[in-house]
Amino acid sequence: MFLLLLLLLLFRAFLFGILLTGFTLVHLTTMLKNRTTIESISHRKRQYHIRVQFDANNPLGYGVATTRQGENIWDLGWSDNWKSVMGTKWWLWFCKCIYNNEIESTYIILDYI
Repeated sequence: MFLLLLLLLLFRAFLFGILLTGFTLVHLTTMLKNRTTIESISHRKRQYHIRVQFDANNPLGYGVATTRQGENIWDLGWSDNWKSVMGTKWWLWFCKCIYNNEIESTYIILDYI
């Protein structure tokens, strides 16, 4: 009986480990490509219309830029994508209870837009 319970526990632990590994890999891939979960599971290539502020003093000083279909303008490369989500201080990556003021609400996009 004890052996059966031990085998059942090991099977559950193995199954949990496999599922957690898959979950982690999917979200790491999503984060390193700087995409949302919805963008990752959508097979439709999107075209974005983005408001670009040219003059910070004038609220009407903006234009609308259109991306090519399927282009991700927020993808800065895996290293900068990681830093935009987790911050640049590695000791704060796994301690999210401390406020990290590096992460802002203004996002960097590709330079050629």
